[in-house]
Formats: sequence, structure tokens, C-alpha cells
Amino acid sequence: MLSPKPASTPHAPRRRVTMTEEPSGHGFATGHEVMLARRYPPRKAAPGPYKVVAQLPARDGQFQYRIKSGCEPFYRTIAESEIERT
Repeated sequence: MLSPKPASTPHAPRRRVTMTEEPSGHGFATGHEVMLARRYPPRKAAPGPYKVVAQLPARDGQFQYRIKSGCEPFYRTIAESEIERT
């Protein structure tokens, strides 16, 4: 004789973890809009906001980011100290 199957218990719904919730140590999450910091010398770069498209590992003690402007056809890699919130 087979024993009865135990009643299933409802599970809590799974929560999706996004880049903004991960404790990576980065100051900016993927998708944030940032500006190039004004405290650095001017460079040949598009004016206006950039979008963080990727968080990169630290280099020389600073986190790095891949950013993209809507005015340029390429991505830039930049240190965390060189960008600021919009």
C-alpha cells in the first residue's frame, strides 16, 4: 500500500535580483544616467548624459564602467571618479 502524498506547501514567489540590488560595491548601476565629472580637464567627448551599460572590475583601485552617449557611435570605459550623477 502506498503512503499518502504529503500536502504541498506554498512557496514564496521568487524575487528577481537586478544589478541595482547586488552588493557589488559599484556606485552606479547599469542603466543609470551619468555625466562626465567637471573636475577633470576637458576632453573630446560628447556633451550631455551618458548611460551606464556595464559595470567593470576595479583597475588601479577604482571601479570601471562602460558608458554610452546617444551622440557617439562607440562606448567609453571610464573610472568611477570621472563620472557623477545627473
